[in-house]
Amino acid sequence: MKVLHIAAGLSSKERPHHQPFIKSQIDSLKKEGVDCRVYEIKSYNSKLEYFKSIQVIRNLITENNYDILHAHYSYCGFSTYFASSNKPIVLSFMGSDLLGTPNIQGVLTTRGKIDKFISSFVAKRMNHLIVKSEQMKNLLPIQVPISVIPNGIDFDIFKPIDRNKSRKILGFKENDFIVLFLGNVKQPVKNFNLTKKAVESFKKENDGVKLITPFGISQHQVVEYMNTSDVLMLSSFWEGSPNVIKEAMACNLPIISTKVGDVETVMQDAYNCFTVDFSEGEIIDKLRIIYESKKRSNGREKIDHLRNEVIAQKIIEVYKSVLSTK
Repeated sequence: MKVLHIAAGLSSKERPHHQPFIKSQIDSLKKEGVDCRVYEIKSYNSKLEYFKSIQVIRNLITENNYDILHAHYSYCGFSTYFASSNKPIVLSFMGSDLLGTPNIQGVLTTRGKIDKFISSFVAKRMNHLIVKSEQMKNLLPIQVPISVIPNGIDFDIFKPIDRNKSRKILGFKENDFIVLFLGNVKQPVKNFNLTKKAVESFKKENDGVKLITPFGISQHQVVEYMNTSDVLMLSSFWEGSPNVIKEAMACNLPIISTKVGDVETVMQDAYNCFTVDFSEGEIIDKLRIIYESKKRSNGREKIDHLRNEVIAQKIIEVYKSVLSTK
């Protein structure tokens, strides 16, 4: 089975934080025997790259006998659709493309409205859609096959490691209580102010509390910070299926998250993992529980079904389904 993956702005040495899960997914498919080729649309240079890429993708399709085209993100689906007239296309929605992006008041931005329009246009023209959560699926009342397949986790990378060793490497004291926020604090949708206010209030009653925000780091650095920290905070207004939650669970890091995307489902029954409303007081209560317990979570055992190799098999089943109905 020969598959061309079309993606925008993949992770690199210059941008280690940019969609590493796509590369991880493609690598896992290769391990399962799928012949995967990748075309990267360098959209970080200009959004016009989505239009410029159409002819390039068309040439690649002509020169190679691909069985399936797999686009990651709605704009990549847009480019792929106009590049191909006879090859089946699978489109994976990322989350923000389908949900849109709100401002700090929770209202869709102009860019968010455009994203949703493009997503709606493209979705109707695909052979199969992959979404990360049931919430996303419910936004697609169209006659196209849809599979709910969250991003997988590389358990060989995201795993518990020695906490004291990590703290020495990163320069933290053994008795520090470290609250980790990995979202982009400049993006309104990440709602960093809620986390900041809650942690500042919590600091007044407890010693050694530190809030850290290491954004734009590599996967291996993320693992170091997750094993160094005492709790991960996610306070977003909207999410699809946040990878950081699953990555933290694979490292057995306690979590406090707002009720977004599939977080409640993924964290269900995990010890020291909590969902909260947009309430500073509720966050402080959960911080107190984790602070006093001084224990990690059991998240890793709860997401064994999200290992990369398991998710790869689900995607392969989608490919087989698409080819059988071609």
